Amino acid sequence: MVARITGLRRGAVGVAMSSGLATAIVIACGPGDLSDLTRGRPDAGVAAAVDAADAAICNHAAPPPRPTTPDGPNLPTLIFAYDGVRFDNGEQDGGPPRPEGLDLDMACTCADPKLEPESCIPLDSGKTRPCDGVDGRDNAAGPLLAAASATGNGGIGPNAFGTQVREGKFNVITTLSGWNGLPDDPAVIVGFQLSGGTDGSPGDGGRTKPNFDGTDVWTVTSGSVLGGSDLVGKDCRDVITSCLATKVDATAYVSGGVVVAHLDIELPVVTSAGSFTIAFSAATVTARATKEGSIYRVVGEIDGRWPIERLLPSLARIPNPITPGRALCATDSGLEIYNVVKKSACEGMDLTTNPGLDRTSAPCDAISNAITFTGVTAVIGTVVDTPTAGDDCPGFHDTCAPP
Repeated sequence: MVARITGLRRGAVGVAMSSGLATAIVIACGPGDLSDLTRGRPDAGVAAAVDAADAAICNHAAPPPRPTTPDGPNLPTLIFAYDGVRFDNGEQDGGPPRPEGLDLDMACTCADPKLEPESCIPLDSGKTRPCDGVDGRDNAAGPLLAAASATGNGGIGPNAFGTQVREGKFNVITTLSGWNGLPDDPAVIVGFQLSGGTDGSPGDGGRTKPNFDGTDVWTVTSGSVLGGSDLVGKDCRDVITSCLATKVDATAYVSGGVVVAHLDIELPVVTSAGSFTIAFSAATVTARATKEGSIYRVVGEIDGRWPIERLLPSLARIPNPITPGRALCATDSGLEIYNVVKKSACEGMDLTTNPGLDRTSAPCDAISNAITFTGVTAVIGTVVDTPTAGDDCPGFHDTCAPP
């Protein structure tokens, strides 16, 4: 299989080089379109490698580069509420396209054949590690989350996020400011916020079911807004600062119609069975916004490093399929399941938390993960207190270090 794939990729690279064009990566695994969000970047010396009959070629999957075109007049800020998120790479139809990943460490790691040096030193250096995906794509946590969702616990399956969003109970808000509306814009601002649900009347229990037609009004949590503790109860439509996000990349850009941003992101996946948090360090966001009448729709991917010190406590708080309503870390049966998942997570570490330590023989202390999302323009309304979820295991901490 490796030889066959290598042959196909050698041919593709040859065509791209002869035409002077880069080959686009097209993803079509469900609703939405992630075409051209990422593309391979040939290694130095690719031409020489192509001439070798058995050469292995790696085109590092990366976002398009920042354009050099001048900026222009800007559109009003666009506010997107997600209507779907996919955080596993299993075979179930989770709505958005299945995530593919980026080459976060710019190293195509493979055990056999050995294409490039390890990005970092694994916990057990004698353990055989699987290859990266095509073009060095990193998504080691994808199989882990797919396995977790296949345990029969529907609370963390591919549709869990969508269920809560469709009921108007929770959402993620992404803002795009300073965009000129053109395929290339060298300077835009991308922000991330969390919503505690839709704004609604008291008779609706405080929320209404969203229509995803551009008219939905979503609350925003105080922790997601600059100065949010002083804005609780206020409507963002009446606030001069328009409730600016605390998580923001002020150096984002748009290239070839693809929005590219870099920032740390914490995504609490709230479900009917509980919640756990995907905490990314140095995440890369790629997305494409498309206008449909008076609204915009967006489809994209978040690729990041999930530090093991954040990942293990999140896994421990996954709802226990044997004891409903309790986290894995709260019961003996849950801890048995957790230890099995922990072993896979520790063996799957493939990155350093700090990108500056890539390819320096530093120990692996993070696992790569890719998440896809879809969304539609919306409105942010009332600032609400950041919810505090119950914790079955306060102070829980664990490491991959041997006892």
